[in-house]
Amino acid sequence: VDEGYDVYTEGRDGGLFCRNTDGTEFHNVVWPGMCAFPDFSNPQTREWWGRHVEGLLDDGMAGIWCDMNEPALFLPLSSTIPDDVVHPGGGRARVHAELHNTYGSLMARATREAIRRARPNHRPLVITRAGYAGLQRHALQWTGDNSSWWEHLWMGIPQLQNMGLSGVAWAGGDVGGFFGDSNGELLARWTEFGAFQPLCRNHCAKGFVSQEPWAFGEPWESVCRKLLKLRQRLLPYIYSTFEECHRTGAPVLRPLLYDHPDDVTTYTLDDQFLLGRSLLVAPVTRPGIEYRYVYLPEGTWFHFWTGERVEGPAHILAHAPLGEPAVYVRANQAVPMWPEMNYVGEKAADPLTWVVFPADGGNESWLYEDEGDGYEYLDGVQARRRVECNGSGDTVLVTLGARSGIYEPARTRVRLEVRGLEWAPSVVEAAGAPVEWEAADGSVIVELPDTAGEQRIQLFR
Repeated sequence: VDEGYDVYTEGRDGGLFCRNTDGTEFHNVVWPGMCAFPDFSNPQTREWWGRHVEGLLDDGMAGIWCDMNEPALFLPLSSTIPDDVVHPGGGRARVHAELHNTYGSLMARATREAIRRARPNHRPLVITRAGYAGLQRHALQWTGDNSSWWEHLWMGIPQLQNMGLSGVAWAGGDVGGFFGDSNGELLARWTEFGAFQPLCRNHCAKGFVSQEPWAFGEPWESVCRKLLKLRQRLLPYIYSTFEECHRTGAPVLRPLLYDHPDDVTTYTLDDQFLLGRSLLVAPVTRPGIEYRYVYLPEGTWFHFWTGERVEGPAHILAHAPLGEPAVYVRANQAVPMWPEMNYVGEKAADPLTWVVFPADGGNESWLYEDEGDGYEYLDGVQARRRVECNGSGDTVLVTLGARSGIYEPARTRVRLEVRGLEWAPSVVEAAGAPVEWEAADGSVIVELPDTAGEQRIQLFR
């Protein structure tokens, strides 16, 4: 509330703010001082808000972060707008009690609509703290101001599973904790969890110990670097999982019960999760330990780091030293990975690597690709590829299906990395002819030209 602030005076003169029951503007204290609160139930307010968002974009902003939008007040501390405050609504007045749950979503909607108008050829980036059912149409969400406690590291796991089941797939918690002083071990273990969250973001409040990945020195810095690099490598898998979510509603980060509804053991698991269909992640959530119990549902699973094979259903004691969280891969489901890079676009994502742990039987996985921004995918500028892996005793057959769609990825090579084999191949064939291969760190690696057509790679004992 500042007579010299044109954003405020425009809103005041237009009657765009919430009001007390006596008709005066409702004011309360937040970070800038005394504030008025936009009535986002009013279409005119959303249009006015959007004009100012467009101004920020003109100044170079890449996205908008909607914070404190429960809305939160300072008087009294941690309170919200009273139930009887009036939202004029552009002619359809309602009290806040009717609109409280939708306030944050309406703010996110107004912000997203403004970005779409200003940048019609780009996908909007809106982050919000508050929201309601359907929020995922407008913004991604983080879990709010957590604290640098081991209990809050654990709490983030059921939080994100519940958010995924509620339709809010693009979500994450503040890695390392927001309030309080973090420490090296807590940050490293939280980063091990954060690398597999749909939204991976380290964030903390002013006035506390800095918690950048390098803040606590070794060995914590190397652990954070290793997991963040793995996160970057997994982006084609994560992106494909997001596309599945966009198309079907399937959560990106999901409880085990989602894929195993007949397994009653999965109903109460609150400290492990699936990232997509292929990866099972069980973070360490207590200090000073490097073993934890993990439940693996029906099927064959492989330890991501060692290639150890486990037949589910099984309760196991998993070794999870710093830098190697308990991550298991479903057998015969190939996981697409980029080359190691520090940030998206640092270099060409060439070759694309398919990592697969074969076992008897078969399974399939998918890769989805498009430009990564814009809306040409709606006109068919996209590509899909199905990958099948079939194991039968002394042979493994991996079929890279023909690529469908008109999008053409800018890469020239594809790499198959077969892990967890209990035997060494005598020959490897592609399209029925022997090809060169190499063995490295227990893996069999084959690299081929990337083509749009089907490619069949077979390993023989």
